Amino acid sequence: MLFRGRFRAPAATLMFGVLALELLPLPSTSLSQAQEPAAANQRDERGGQLTIQVLGEDGTPVSIQVCLRGENAREICSTSDRLGTVTFFRLVPDSYIVLVFRASLQVWADQVNISNGVGIQSEIIRLRDSRETAPTVSVRDLVVPERSRKLYEVGKKAFFRGDYTKAQKSLQSALSIYPNFPRARNALALVYAKQQDYAGATGQLEIAIKLDPRFGEAYFNYGIVLMNAGRYADAATYLARALSLEFSPDHVADSLISSDIRANSPDAAVSALQTIHQRKFQHHPFLHWEVAKYLEGLGRSQDAESQYRQYTAEAQ
Repeated sequence: MLFRGRFRAPAATLMFGVLALELLPLPSTSLSQAQEPAAANQRDERGGQLTIQVLGEDGTPVSIQVCLRGENAREICSTSDRLGTVTFFRLVPDSYIVLVFRASLQVWADQVNISNGVGIQSEIIRLRDSRETAPTVSVRDLVVPERSRKLYEVGKKAFFRGDYTKAQKSLQSALSIYPNFPRARNALALVYAKQQDYAGATGQLEIAIKLDPRFGEAYFNYGIVLMNAGRYADAATYLARALSLEFSPDHVADSLISSDIRANSPDAAVSALQTIHQRKFQHHPFLHWEVAKYLEGLGRSQDAESQYRQYTAEAQ
């Protein structure tokens, strides 16, 4: 998980694969994985019908509300049956956010693309702890050739072990097989960032975002890399985009407000908090306290008092 460093922290922290999606029957991992379709290494994106099965932490089916939200903000909701299955019919071509709610709490979110045609597409979702809110993530890497995907997995494991040399070699090999692999680009960027090669990191993240403009994790990591490089105003732009894509809002909110403060952008910080409230994103009340202290130091006592009141209301 992300270390949620407050604004006193010397540097922000990158996020890698804090996902709740698990497509079976591949081995369980913390990252989005490819589901082997009938045609080797090809995912059926011809769309029209989408079946989703929701499983609990222990793998048992879950009856739960599932919603699809299109890019034009229209939303379709249904409840999974006793087998944890729900099917959406006659879907128009679009990029949908798949949302899963337990009671009124969002516990899972992901992106899925429905293209032209009358094909049938399926996803299997395994929920994490109900107390956690999962981020919105990209699934465009589901068409990646198997060899490239396996090299990516090797690189990912090496990264988590701190073996950045092996991680870099494996990820570069994965990309030599399939260059249009956004998640491998994102992972390689993190390897570069760990070695303080910020130019290399931003280069990979730019490609990842170009390949998948809705890849929230890449926007977040781009923002963090820019923060660590001291480019706080630029960082805020990418972090705001990650927030708009609903990628792990509680983590992004911390870094976004921190960037606005360090960039000496008080109005941007206040506006970001307003957006967080308007979209009902989970966030820590302490954000209001930090912004209040910042505004107070600028002599904006009235605005600071408003933030102090909000902090008190949320902290109770």
